[in-house]
Amino acid sequence: MPGRRVVWFGLGVVSGAAGTVYGYVRAREAARVRPDEVADALVGAARAVGGGVRDLVDDSRVAIREAEDELRASMASRRDGPGAAVPLDARRATSARNRRRRVPRRSVG
Repeated sequence: MPGRRVVWFGLGVVSGAAGTVYGYVRAREAARVRPDEVADALVGAARAVGGGVRDLVDDSRVAIREAEDELRASMASRRDGPGAAVPLDARRATSARNRRRRVPRRSVG
């Protein structure tokens, strides 16, 4: 049992030392970078992301238009297909909004 504790303690010491060295190296690299280089990198990244978002919106608009066209064509074929001359039931023709607003009648008597 004590051997496992020594192993885990050793792994902790090694990982702590490695993290310290890594942080030290990264801090020295960051100290060499000039602010204008950072600004240029941020602007470039923002432009790349903006272009991707713009493409996504354009593709979405095209997909939505295609889906709407398919739905309209489907509705037109149902409307003009067999059974088009059959009148709709009056209750089914009312919208859900009107049905919710309808006040139930009280029976007299």
